[in-house]
Amino acid sequence: MTILKNVGMFIGWLAGSLAGVMACLYAFGYVITQVNLNLLGLDLYLFTFDPPFYLIRGATFALYLALYVVVISVVLLPLAGLALFIRSRIARRLATPGEDGRMARLWRRVAAHPHLLHGFGFACLLLLLIGLLRWDGWAWWHWGQSPALVDVLRVRNLLHGPVGADSALLDLFANGDSARLSGYFVQAVRGFLIGALLLYGSWRWSAAFRLRHLMRAPFVLVFVVYGVLAPLTYGVVRVPNEFSRIEILGVENPRGAAPDTFFLLNKTDEAFLLWDALERSVLWVPVGAVRSARVGKRANVTEIRSLTAAGEP
Repeated sequence: MTILKNVGMFIGWLAGSLAGVMACLYAFGYVITQVNLNLLGLDLYLFTFDPPFYLIRGATFALYLALYVVVISVVLLPLAGLALFIRSRIARRLATPGEDGRMARLWRRVAAHPHLLHGFGFACLLLLLIGLLRWDGWAWWHWGQSPALVDVLRVRNLLHGPVGADSALLDLFANGDSARLSGYFVQAVRGFLIGALLLYGSWRWSAAFRLRHLMRAPFVLVFVVYGVLAPLTYGVVRVPNEFSRIEILGVENPRGAAPDTFFLLNKTDEAFLLWDALERSVLWVPVGAVRSARVGKRANVTEIRSLTAAGEP
């Protein structure tokens, strides 16, 4: 009976864990989708997707996040090894009796005052945190301009004509430079990982102080900000913005547009959602009015906008 009880408890724990993971993946997929639609300049209320769609998109984000975390961790691993080596050397010198030289006596004096040692360690972590923010353009003297990651999130209306805060960044989106745009997602993941490490260090080095919660607040804030920026940036720079050409038979086209200027945005049980590249507008076509549809090759946003430019007088 004990074995059956333990098995039942394990199954219950596993089911609860899977439900929590699925809920997180669904939330990630939903947020990423909404951010991507805003980037394209499409009305969010026109689109309804099935839950598996959000789960797959959230799982893809989690996979990319884990991959980049592993890569960045490998890069940071030598630094962690160097820090552990220095710490072990200092601990060995402190533990060795006798005349060990001036440095050993100095470290013994520092070890006799743990608050000073913890304060020095926390100050170093705070300098690293400021360096991280400065690296990403969050320094106070840049507050008059938007930071790089926030600039990426401000870009929108790709299908209509991109607008945003930074002209150089708009050129990347207009030219479809996915390689350079992916660097912004790597930047967000790097900030998230370094923020997590600094938060862990601040949690340990501030434990001896009364104002430890206040001291940890900047590290918590930076960790949360980068944690939010990671899925938002992914939805902007990593989700492929490609749509299939579609030719619908049975629906009158009063503008006489060529079939290769229509692109399938979404398909539900009630209607087709199409993008008209010449008119730069969304067409809602009821399913009952469609006799047949021919779906062709996919095209990215840059190719779609080239058709718009070609159709302009």
